Amino acid sequence: MSRIRQAATSTLPRMSVLSCAALVVLALVMMPAAVGASWPGVLKRGSVGSEVELVQEMLWTLGYLIGEPDGVYGANTELSVRNFQIANGLLVDGKVGPETFSRLSKEFTARMSYDYTVRRGDSLWSIARRFGTTVSALAGINGIDPEGTLRVGTRLKIPLTLPVSRGAARTGALVPWTTARNIFTVGSVATVIDVETGLSFKAMRRGGYYHADAEPLTKYDTEIIKRMYGGSFSWDRRAIVVQIGGYSIAASMNGMPHAEQSILDNGFPGHFCIHFLGSRIHKTGAIDDRHQAMVKRAAGTE
Repeated sequence: MSRIRQAATSTLPRMSVLSCAALVVLALVMMPAAVGASWPGVLKRGSVGSEVELVQEMLWTLGYLIGEPDGVYGANTELSVRNFQIANGLLVDGKVGPETFSRLSKEFTARMSYDYTVRRGDSLWSIARRFGTTVSALAGINGIDPEGTLRVGTRLKIPLTLPVSRGAARTGALVPWTTARNIFTVGSVATVIDVETGLSFKAMRRGGYYHADAEPLTKYDTEIIKRMYGGSFSWDRRAIVVQIGGYSIAASMNGMPHAEQSILDNGFPGHFCIHFLGSRIHKTGAIDDRHQAMVKRAAGTE
């Protein structure tokens, strides 16, 4: 776990580890602008320290970092910065000066929050549940009283989680679908972790009888799915771990939107399938051997 994330867990104990980390990194990014300060000099190969680690965390979240955040500006970090500069039309020198950091901060801040307009009947609790966050995290990023009431029409920032920590457990328990369906219930939100890459996203179960029909919660989550598949939607099966209610369950998913959807603003025109041990295809009721192989891989048994 990085020093940034360790600080998050010690200073904000009521939030989840990932939500804390997201808020701490976001606060560090926004701090220079808030106090009128400028980015301290230029980071380049050979630089070390917390500023380097902060840049690496942002590059990781945006999908550019090669390797892991370690606070050392080496060859991989330089190449990652070059790729970011190319993609954003910046001077390509592999260094993080004021212009590159400003653009990096802007992209990261946009990625780490989601705008939401309060509707009639909303509460901090119901909004937090819908977006898979916590009341304290929601109140913290918006600077509001967690015990207060919300006014219809108010614009809120919804904090989003960072990808799962590198080195975190990527195996789940083999739980039969007949049991898993009563844990990952319709309308509930789970964290889905891709076994191969360690990337994670939020998904809501919208239904499904023989297996779970699910939808990514936000556009951010849809982007994570596309990153898992190399930039596009796919029917390929992937080994995943579904985390919900304290359980980590071995599962398999495809990444192709199809059929109905209930979340209309997530950039995913349909839903995708999540299979668990012994689950079946809806159309035929048959076992999908490729999904079952991925379930076993997610459990570390194949």
